[in-house]
Amino acid sequence: MATLLSQLTVIVFTWVGCTTGLPVPLYVNCARLCHDAKSLLLLFLATKKPSHRARIPNILRAALGPNQWRPTSAALDVETAVFERVWTNLDNPQLQAIERTYAHRSRRGLLVSTFTFSAFGAPYNVSWRSSPGPRSQDIDFSHNPGNSVTCGRTIVPEATGAPLTTVCFSSRLETGSITVTTGANISRLLFISTSLDSPDPASDAVAGLSAAALIPSEELLGEHKDAWTRLWSHGIEVSGSLQLSQIINSSLYYLLSSSRNDFPWSLSPGSLSSNSYNGHVFWDSETWMLPTLSVLHREIASSILLYRNLRLAGAKQKAASNGYSGLQFPWESAQLGVEVTPTDADTGIYEQHISSDIVLAVKQLWRLSGDLNWLKSYLDLVCGVADFWASRVQRRNDGSFGIYGVTGPDEYAVNVNNSAYTNAAARLSLEFAVEICGLLNVSCQNAGAWGEIASQMYIPFDSSRGIHPEYDGYTGGKIKQADVVLLGYPLGLDITDTVRLNDVKYYAARTDVNGPCMTDGIHTIALLSCGLPEAAAEYFPKSFANAKPPFWVWQETPTGGAVNFITGAGGFLQALIFGYGGLRIENGSLLFSPRLAPETSSMKVRGVRYRLAVFDVFWDQDHVIILNLPESAMTIFISDGLRSHEVPAGQRFQFPVSPFSVFAG
Repeated sequence: MATLLSQLTVIVFTWVGCTTGLPVPLYVNCARLCHDAKSLLLLFLATKKPSHRARIPNILRAALGPNQWRPTSAALDVETAVFERVWTNLDNPQLQAIERTYAHRSRRGLLVSTFTFSAFGAPYNVSWRSSPGPRSQDIDFSHNPGNSVTCGRTIVPEATGAPLTTVCFSSRLETGSITVTTGANISRLLFISTSLDSPDPASDAVAGLSAAALIPSEELLGEHKDAWTRLWSHGIEVSGSLQLSQIINSSLYYLLSSSRNDFPWSLSPGSLSSNSYNGHVFWDSETWMLPTLSVLHREIASSILLYRNLRLAGAKQKAASNGYSGLQFPWESAQLGVEVTPTDADTGIYEQHISSDIVLAVKQLWRLSGDLNWLKSYLDLVCGVADFWASRVQRRNDGSFGIYGVTGPDEYAVNVNNSAYTNAAARLSLEFAVEICGLLNVSCQNAGAWGEIASQMYIPFDSSRGIHPEYDGYTGGKIKQADVVLLGYPLGLDITDTVRLNDVKYYAARTDVNGPCMTDGIHTIALLSCGLPEAAAEYFPKSFANAKPPFWVWQETPTGGAVNFITGAGGFLQALIFGYGGLRIENGSLLFSPRLAPETSSMKVRGVRYRLAVFDVFWDQDHVIILNLPESAMTIFISDGLRSHEVPAGQRFQFPVSPFSVFAG
């Protein structure tokens, strides 16, 4: 833990000549809400033209008085998820205030802002008032049920005929004054509830605030810190590079602070702290962000994936509207789960691999949990996607099946035929649909057709060059991001190392250097799987180059793009766990092939969740140490291919560095 604490160093930034706002696009993230200088951003209060998140006034934003106050420094403590600013009174520099703001982790909907004062000399009078910024353009707050709570409704629904969303908030100490000496403090509270998760958000907002107001501020903060301590018992550690450690923990923080285990909503590329991509949900969630969370925080990953399972109606509607059977998930999704891609973008029409990406996430979580009851709840989703692909494919002249008129992950190639990634992902979906019917011992009427299509799915391959063309007729043009190189990981297509290496070399030379940052992480993983750590080391630093100081906030591309781009954070974290950890989630085991990342002397993955076991994996240049944690409810077995070693809960096993498998007893 001492090592972890050093890696969770508070990141501090001091302003120079800046009196308002944040110097970088950083916000304090939270479960459903986030806090910036001017407004709160509420998740998926989506409205039309285009669908986007709705903003509400930030009642916690305060203006101190009398006279003017200036922020002189700011710090983000990712260990405790507390954002801190130091304010100095311009007329009396001996009068300072430390403002701490956080979204309470265990009390969903509660935001807390405290001011602690330092006053040298005689006592001073200090006042404060709420400074919430401009009125919301998305929510009408004119209908209020009482003085203790403020409520509003979205002005425009996400879709014609859809219900409007109600949002209510109750606050404490919006305005006031106090005579301060050193150590004096005020605690300001805001509790928000919406009709998304409450039948009576007004009453819940008042009740939530009232309950929090009875608890001393330090105790409230202690609850919040304890919740984050539990989260940080699962994570990734490296020794040898403090900067890399901080980027790892900041990346995990941005993922965790945008998600919860008790609220079924998914992740947007710009997290909860920006309206990038209108706050919509894409394939980014399942392909780039969920894999790391699935390994370390299964309950959170399950909650994120449940968002899809609760919105099958939207996927069924899209498939039917296009003349297909089953479930075709929207490329961009929001509150209702219907297609909300802006009409000027063709991705909503052609980028159809997202349905398979969701099935892959189900498959990964099932293999990690082994929970048949959970898997049964996803039977309709998996089989619905299989039905979609079965109605979507066409017979080719050679008898194989193809998919025409699609866009793969390379969005520079629009409306192409037989995208290698799309076809391979569809095959995976069909195969897993057959598998799930067998696992659950249920009769699936179309299982025979699914199996036939999967076994005869056409995936472009050029045997003369030993590569997979990206699609029929691909001539070697520039590509936006990783596409064909995803066949080996995460899809797990059975290809030789020679072909995998050929694909990486061929497409790396054709990838836009100004494209999204996840590609370098995938190249790292692919080259490590081919046994080429020196080549992988060329790409690994690029996989986190878009994390920018001082808070290591991610941006989408080297030149900008989406702010707090947690898609990139997810891709980078996969390069560590699935690249340098070599983790593969097999059917009945976990396979590790550990290596050290550049400039590191050891690595550790804390709190791996597999079936009912929880264990740590540590490795350095010489040894691997597996600790089956005391809280683990299952014995694990470690196999190096020759022998199996039993490791009960609370015990450890050490052995020379080599590939190994973990089985649950």
